Amino acid sequence: MLRKTKVFKLGPVNDYNNNLIPDDHTKAEHFNDFFINVTESLTTKLNPLDESTLSTFVTRITGTKDCTDFNWELVKSNIQRALNPKKATGPDLV
Repeated sequence: MLRKTKVFKLGPVNDYNNNLIPDDHTKAEHFNDFFINVTESLTTKLNPLDESTLSTFVTRITGTKDCTDFNWELVKSNIQRALNPKKATGPDLV
């Protein structure tokens, strides 16, 4: 059974010149432009990072593990248990 979701319309939005943006696609483009500009203005205030600093930063905030072992039989059995044989395949043939 598919979940029914409610679609909420975004209210009126004005552009930078205070003109009303009429359709949802144009509103989305306006928000996209806004967030691109915010990101660009924030990144210009940052000091450039060299690769060694960046890799140290990424390693520090994302946990790393030297070796990851998978029990492929356990993965296979979990997938098989999750599949319902009475359901039809999808476009991906799964």
